[in-house]
Amino acid sequence: MTDKRISYAVRDFTVPPGATISAVRDAGFVSCLDASDKFKISFDDGTQNDFEAGLTYRPAAGFTRLAIHNPNENTLTVRLGLGKGNIADARVTISAGNTLATRERNTDLLTTPAPVSAANGATTLLAGADDLRREIMVVSPTDAGGAVFVAGSADAVSGQGVPILPGQAITLSTGAAVYLRNDTGAAVNIAVAEMGWSV
Repeated sequence: MTDKRISYAVRDFTVPPGATISAVRDAGFVSCLDASDKFKISFDDGTQNDFEAGLTYRPAAGFTRLAIHNPNENTLTVRLGLGKGNIADARVTISAGNTLATRERNTDLLTTPAPVSAANGATTLLAGADDLRREIMVVSPTDAGGAVFVAGSADAVSGQGVPILPGQAITLSTGAAVYLRNDTGAAVNIAVAEMGWSV
């Protein structure tokens, strides 16, 4: 007969450096919800396995005893979810000191500065690096004497980068610095528009 019992419990453990602690629990799986460092875990006196925050282990036959081994030089704190049955933990956990960067779906800023004058035979900075920028549009003037090149480095040489023909535009999804290489025979004024977030 199949055992249809479902159970779940969260337990916190503190393990001194180099020590091992054991816990008795009739369970089918263990999930590490949080841990101050990587550690090792074993089941029913079996082989030690590497374990860390975010991992789940489900031994084929379940287990009744687990051991947490701290091989580190600092005290280990661990939060484990122990259970039986078809339980899935869909929570997102972030360890202390870590951050999760999020953004609204749509940007709230459109910036259109004065055109940038790009000298002939040179590489010119169009826009500095900006983590709040989502996209940048670069437009070559219709009267440019040939293609200009959008580049990712101030060291770009003639013909290096993505070409933009006169009157054409390119939109890049980047927060990195954007440069322009101009070898058209004359200075050109490049229009730039940036889309991004205010904070």
